[in-house]
Amino acid sequence: MDVRKLISFGKGTFIVSMPKPWVEKNHLKKGDLISIADDGHELIIRANSEEQKIESKEIIIDASDKSLDFLRVEIVSAYLSGYDVINIQLHQNSKNFQQIKEILRNLSGMEIMEQTSTRISAKNLCDLASALRILSASSSA
Repeated sequence: MDVRKLISFGKGTFIVSMPKPWVEKNHLKKGDLISIADDGHELIIRANSEEQKIESKEIIIDASDKSLDFLRVEIVSAYLSGYDVINIQLHQNSKNFQQIKEILRNLSGMEIMEQTSTRISAKNLCDLASALRILSASSSA
């Protein structure tokens, strides 16, 4: 049995770290969804194998030499076209870094998963089809 420490995060959330061998065995990565079913005094945690089979749509947007307005249009177009992951390539010390992050934050369900000085990667966590599969899997458990 592996013992983990419960960490408080904000006012209503608690976090437990996952054992790395289990994460790797289930081919999970940062941002992937897992199912948690409440079974009285136990929680049942499942890797969403259905979710992993679905190919995510990913796009890379090169932000070099583009105006902020043009980037906004490109980012929102990718979002509306159903891209699950939007990667934005930037020049070192890009002047639009904060504004690009703000554009992504204003899109429902988009979460910035990773950022470096030359890249911002955001994932759409608001996939209705996946959410319904997770709900049905947890209710049948």
